[in-house]
Amino acid sequence: MDTSLWQLRWQGSFEAERPNEGYYKPIPAIDVPVLFNSHLVAVLATSYNAPPTYKTAGWVSQQIVSGILTGGRPDANVTQNLKVYLGRIAILQLPKITSSFGLTYFVPHWFYDINLTFWQYADESIVDEYDIKPILQRIEQKVDDISQFGE
Repeated sequence: MDTSLWQLRWQGSFEAERPNEGYYKPIPAIDVPVLFNSHLVAVLATSYNAPPTYKTAGWVSQQIVSGILTGGRPDANVTQNLKVYLGRIAILQLPKITSSFGLTYFVPHWFYDINLTFWQYADESIVDEYDIKPILQRIEQKVDDISQFGE
């Protein structure tokens, strides 16, 4: 994997609302405001206030435009929520359903702040190496060739 092919796509920082002392409103789900066109995405989540005992920093979900509803924004959840660990880069290989898609980040309700950074990998061929469909198609073709041999 060529490290120079990671492209920074978006960064953001969020804090829980604290309307009065001892009370806060959790950070709501964050719709990442850019579309991704690579199905290999990396995310880093950090926090200034999280104690070292916190491990899970949130979950990422892939969103696409389904065509069922109108509006032009990603409206359908494709993947299960993929876990992101605090302070560690998570590399996510997402399904190839559309050429571009959005992401939603879900912050644990106990976090007071979160800093997010998203990258995408610019070379789709590395993702294709792990796509099993072409391999299965080649195997099926070879089986067909063998079964027709000598007819």
